Parts: sequence; structure tokens; C-alpha cells
Amino acid sequence: MASDHREAYSALGGFNPMNVCRECSQPDVQCICEAMRLCPVCSGRGFSCFDDLCHAQGTCSHSGTCSRCDATGGVRPERVLVVPDRDAAGIREYLRDHPELRKGEYDHGEDVDPLTGLCYPAAEAYYHLNDCDLDVYCLSWSDVDESYQGTHWYLREPGDGRFIDLGLPLMPPVELPPFEQGRRRGFITGDEPSKRTQQVLDAVRDGRGENGE
Repeated sequence: MASDHREAYSALGGFNPMNVCRECSQPDVQCICEAMRLCPVCSGRGFSCFDDLCHAQGTCSHSGTCSRCDATGGVRPERVLVVPDRDAAGIREYLRDHPELRKGEYDHGEDVDPLTGLCYPAAEAYYHLNDCDLDVYCLSWSDVDESYQGTHWYLREPGDGRFIDLGLPLMPPVELPPFEQGRRRGFITGDEPSKRTQQVLDAVRDGRGENGE
């Protein structure tokens, strides 16, 4: 991270909550979008014309209020939370230090960020640290392309809020998964943490000072 970015984060107590703008695929501090941007559905017109007979003049009998922007013509960039708080930072740091927790098919070698193969324990650990009060999503890569294999696990704030993906490496520009194609799921072990996730939880809670004797 460049020094000016570190300075931008200094007001946050030295913690770097690097999250991603879904429009420009950049961490917040490097976001190249305006605070408000033209609605990508209606191109800022505020209405939707199904067959564009009116050539964006707004008089087409087929037009109607844009459901994406509620006729305002502008929307805020959606955010994907990657490091929403210190717990998330602790999870990511621990998993990077323990690449052996990857399953064999997700071990992509030493030159690849271990987080890309540890999305499951990352999501599961953060889920438990938030009292299981987040929605769990699983994206099957074969739904994106039949030639792809594997799955990607992530979370979402309740009420169709922001996606939370602790498995993104955050080396800009960030290539974002198609989150909307994922499906709501439960973790394999339900609301009991898996063995490797329990290892992560113990480490993060030790860092909090919660596991003292």
C-alpha cells in the first residue's frame, strides 16, 4: 500500500478497513468513482425504456420509472466489505500465516495469496465472531462457467446488505466474484464451527485476550 494511503488510514487508529467499490473494483481509499454516479440501468435518465423507441427523450409510451434508482437517475457505488473490522483483519492475518489449512484442491502454490484458497474458514470464522447473525452465501464456479470447478464462500449483511468477502486478496485492481450468482447456504457443520475454523477462532480470541486462563 502506498504511503499516502497509510496516511489516509491513520485517522482510523492505524487500522486499515480496505473495502471495495463494486463500480471501479478498487479499495475505498483508491475509489475513482464519484460519491454518486449515473444509474447503470437507466444511464441517469431516471426511467427505463424497454425498446429504446424514444431515443432517451423520455416520451416513449414503453418507458417507466427506473426500479434501480427510483427515478432519481443516480446511485451510490455498492460496497464489498473485505476487512470490516479488527476481527476480520485478525482472521485474514492468521490464515495467511497458516496456508496449511487449505484443502488440497485449493492449494494454488506459494506464489498465490493463501486467502484465495481459504474463503470457507474465513467466512465461517467471521460468521461465528458475529454471533451467527450474517447471511451465508456459496457461489459454485460451474454456475459461472461450466469449465470452472470449486466454490467460493462469503457472507452478506442481513436484509440484502453489503457482501462481506474476507477471501479477497486486495491487490488492486480487485477482480470481484459475481456475488449475486451465489446462493444462500448453511455451513457444512451448521452453527458449530468446523475444526480448522475453531483453530482460527481460538487464535483471534487469544488476540482479543478472551481465552486467558
